[in-house]
Parts: sequence; structure tokens; C-alpha cells
Amino acid sequence: MSKRRPLRGRTISFEICQRGETGIEVVEPTALGAPLFFEFLTPLWNFANQRLVSILNLSGYRFVSLEAVEALRDRLYQLGSDRGIKGSILLAKEGINAFLAGPVSSVEAFAEDLRKFSEFENLEFQKTWSKSNPFKKFFVRVKREIVTIRCPEIDPINDGARRIDAEDFKKLLDQGEDLIVLDARKDFEYRMGHFQGAINLKLDHFSRFPEVLQSFPEEWKKKKIVTYCTGGIRCEKAAPLMRKHGFENVLQLEGGILKYFEKCQGEHFEGSCFVFDHRVAVNKNLEVVKDLECRSCRGIIERSEENLVEPGLLQLCARCQEENPSCPDQ
Repeated sequence: MSKRRPLRGRTISFEICQRGETGIEVVEPTALGAPLFFEFLTPLWNFANQRLVSILNLSGYRFVSLEAVEALRDRLYQLGSDRGIKGSILLAKEGINAFLAGPVSSVEAFAEDLRKFSEFENLEFQKTWSKSNPFKKFFVRVKREIVTIRCPEIDPINDGARRIDAEDFKKLLDQGEDLIVLDARKDFEYRMGHFQGAINLKLDHFSRFPEVLQSFPEEWKKKKIVTYCTGGIRCEKAAPLMRKHGFENVLQLEGGILKYFEKCQGEHFEGSCFVFDHRVAVNKNLEVVKDLECRSCRGIIERSEENLVEPGLLQLCARCQEENPSCPDQ
């Protein structure tokens, strides 16, 4: 393939060639405008860039009735350890919530190990990539809930809320439809990044959602509401709870922010998305955010300090962590 040197603002012309009997022959002259040319190259660049990183990160959950949870914990821990997996798995009688990382072959093999259990055969994962492992160890823990809200009256296994996928949600935003977009995450997560016009409930812990729900305006009960969170798990409980309190038209964003980034390239979203591991945050391309802002002094956190930013802690620089040693966890 031969091509002219690209000039800014000019048309880029190149020729498709093949080897013929008498040498290289031009078979199809083609001219592309520069934007279209780079649109053509972008998927190739993303694919090549993905190959440069060695760590596959998977996050996924499934609400499903589990029995003998302690025995299952031991079995999963042994399988994950044998595969060299890092990350965490939370188990409860209501299901599984997993964050896994490691070399591609190991993580994919462990994902298949999980799907061999009948309870997890439909377990789906969100994929992201990183140059280093965002987790330092691997553990499997048994909890009362895989995401804590303390509302036994809701049943996400058998009575979940209706869902809206990323593309359909984007269409609503594109059209400027009259709806309420509700952020079900913590206040600091919202401040790091959120959908345009989304309502910040200013939660310090998701378990406070039922309390905050009591203050929602009565007129919201007739409005279309879309709830969202990082990967969808918090909305699995928030949306059904709202419906039980009389909010008739509540939808939860399928796959949360991360799936929206994957499918819609983050349009209508401002900022970055906090993730609960040592990457701290990812941008709309699902890449690790290079410059982190301290949530206290608003200064830039150097990546050399990232070992001081523990999963679930408020995002603080080293100086502010010394001054605020007891910042809240997730």
C-alpha cells in the first residue's frame, strides 16, 4: 500500500495494491477524508493497544439462590488460587459478586470454571484491561448480602426492575426526553463523573438509599426514572425498592456506566468512573485515568502515590490521608 503524507485538513489518498504477474499492480484507487481515515484506523489502534496490556479485569454479578455457601467459598478459593487469580468474590445466599484480574489465559479459564457451576452458568462479565494487576491478593468471603441495603422485602432474584440497555438509554438522552436520571452511587463517585443532569443523592453509603428514598418528591412517582451505578448491581436493589414505594416507571441501566462506556463511548457522561480497585478510575475508553484529583484539597494525585489509595476509600493524596486517617470505606 502506498500513500501520500497526510496533511492537516487535507484529503488523504491511498491506493489498494496487490502483487501481480509483473509486479505490484494498482487494483482500486481510493480517497478518504481525514476524519473517515482515522475512524478506519481507530479500531485497529484500539486492538493493537489492547495487546500491549497484559492484565484482563473482569467484573460481574448474578442474583441466584445459593446453598452451602461456606463450602462453595472454599471451592472457589481453591480454584482461583490454582489459576493464580487476584481480586475478590463475595458470596451470599442471594448470589455472587466478583472482581477478578490476572493474565488473560488464567482469568478466562477461571471464568469458565465458574460457569461450570449450574448457579453461575449465565454469569456475565464486563471486561477491561490494565498494564498491571489492580489487586494485591485473592479472597472469597461470605456476606449477608452481595451489595448491602438491608431491605429484606425486596427480591432481586424473582422480582427485579425493568432494564434499559445502553443504546436505548443514549437515544433517550439524545432526544432530550423528559426523564429523571438517578445516580445510585456515593457522593464522591458522582463528583468524579456522572451523566449530564443526573441527580446526586449524596450517599455516604448505599445502605442509606432506603432512607433517602423517603424524601423523593411525590411527583416523581408518575415520571420515567432511570437509575444507574458503576456496573449495575446497586440498581438491582434500588430500582425494585423504588417500585415497591410507588414509583411506577423505574428502569435500571443494564450493565451500568461501564457497559455504557463500552457500547456508547461515554456520550452524555462527564468525567471518569470510579472503580473499586487500585486503578481508582477509568475514562470513557475504559482506560486508567492518568491524573487523579484529590477529593479533599483538589490537587493532583501523582500515580507514584497510587499504592496509598485503597479500594473503597475516598480518593486522597498522601498529605490529606495523613491529615484524615479515618476516611470512610465503601
